[in-house]
Amino acid sequence: MSPSRPATAPPARRPSNVFADCVAAEMSRVVRGRHADAVAPRSETHRLVTKAATTPMLLTDTDLAAITQIDATGEFIAGLAGQCAGAALLSAAVRVPVDSAGLKIPSAVAAADSVAWTKDGDPIKVSGASLNGAVLKPYRLAGIFAMTSEVAKRGAGEAMARQLLAESVTLALDLALFADTAETDTQPGGLLFGATSIAAFPGSDRVAVIADISALIAATAAVGGGSVMLATDPATAARLSMLLGSSAPVPVLASTALPAGRLVAVATGALAASADATPSIDVATDATLHMDSVPAEIVAAGGQPAAPTRSLWQTDAIAVRVQLTIGWVLRAPVGTAVAYVPGVSW
Repeated sequence: MSPSRPATAPPARRPSNVFADCVAAEMSRVVRGRHADAVAPRSETHRLVTKAATTPMLLTDTDLAAITQIDATGEFIAGLAGQCAGAALLSAAVRVPVDSAGLKIPSAVAAADSVAWTKDGDPIKVSGASLNGAVLKPYRLAGIFAMTSEVAKRGAGEAMARQLLAESVTLALDLALFADTAETDTQPGGLLFGATSIAAFPGSDRVAVIADISALIAATAAVGGGSVMLATDPATAARLSMLLGSSAPVPVLASTALPAGRLVAVATGALAASADATPSIDVATDATLHMDSVPAEIVAAGGQPAAPTRSLWQTDAIAVRVQLTIGWVLRAPVGTAVAYVPGVSW
């Protein structure tokens, strides 16, 4: 009889696997009838995410207390950070609980006179947190992807759904975050709306690179306090890496949402962000969808049906839906928190 081996815990999964595992688990549960745990060992965050996608959580649910002990938002956003510049930027921002969305956010402190060296027994200086009128609003980022059940059952469906959903969420997040448009009722305002534009330093060598980066950091230093991140397109990020190597003074993010040559600096300490603790991932086989990138009600108020529509049950198809409530706002005037060079010369 061989000696028993001590039980070992399953290997820890990186946060980046959570989103993909949740999609795969839900698809396997619906298409193949497999329990989600059979697809991949689940973390507590993973379990809460898929639970939110299947049954509503009640105040009487014992799992509710666990939410206060788990940074599910951090795991989800951090999971996208490896493939999304926007997620990496939001992960470094001031994190605000999701239940604070819709409230004014205290402004960033640009001076050290809010505190003072005080002798023991003397009155302590009093300062109040300034509300600059910036409101962190919640917005919904959502999408649906449909495929035939045959594709899903052959195994390619899970990989395709994971890839499409991850790429779509990351690109949509980057496009909105690095936009130069004001906020609307539908999405948050882009960080470049009203940002400080800085002329590129002429030249194609290290001197020009250092000059551009120095100018950007100087423009955001008052509220950045050293917590500054740069973002640019992948080709410019590669050139910057080749010219500076490991000597870049601040992290550099790459995003396809930025045009070629644009270099952006963001004071992460002046950026506040909030996201759902449990992003919703649902899989359906019996819904009716309006198959259009600009969807409408299946039947409008006047009785006009949408076209084209598709019955998932009738056509033996499956649909995966992802929804995430997320928002961000600057805690300082955008002109001091965000700066960019429209087109570098190097």
